[in-house]
Amino acid sequence: MAAWFVHRQFATPEIRVNKQPFASLGEYAADELGAILPGGRVQVVYDVPDKTANQHPRFGKAIEMQGVQALAFKARLAGRGRFTFDADVKLPRPVMAMQSAWPAGVFQSLVQRADTTLVLFSSLPVLGDPERALIQQRKGKLVVVGMALPAIQPAVRARLVNLAVANRVPIPQSTGATESPADWVKRVYAVVVPESGNP
Repeated sequence: MAAWFVHRQFATPEIRVNKQPFASLGEYAADELGAILPGGRVQVVYDVPDKTANQHPRFGKAIEMQGVQALAFKARLAGRGRFTFDADVKLPRPVMAMQSAWPAGVFQSLVQRADTTLVLFSSLPVLGDPERALIQQRKGKLVVVGMALPAIQPAVRARLVNLAVANRVPIPQSTGATESPADWVKRVYAVVVPESGNP
């Protein structure tokens, strides 16, 4: 998620959020997955604000946009093929944390479901040897949406992640006076698969 865009969306006291760009990102990810997977079982993972902490409203609202992405993703994917969805996994994000907070053992338990395609709108956790071995043995795909391109590329190149929709670094400048949410997504985010190399 581009820092400048997040600042622009959440800088006003009213915290008015245009959800459409975030929904468009979810739809874009669904289209990319649907192009390589005709159906199957899917489970999505995303962060939610930690309600037990004194969360800044603007930060909490930004984290909630992962849920907007996931909802739009599921709705779009459901229309593309024969997909079923397991219950969403929601990770409470600690106050002002820059990455997802994965409780011990949660990711490992998810990748043990060998036939389920796992779609992370959260950040990918640090992968130890046990997690890497489980990923390499499973049939279900691992998809990551929203991480920075330099951060996710090593996992894609290692064939641990089958599909990533990652924000470009640096972000290319817009060439038009106006830009639709879908065009914004295509400019800011790159699609990366193991076969594609550098986007």
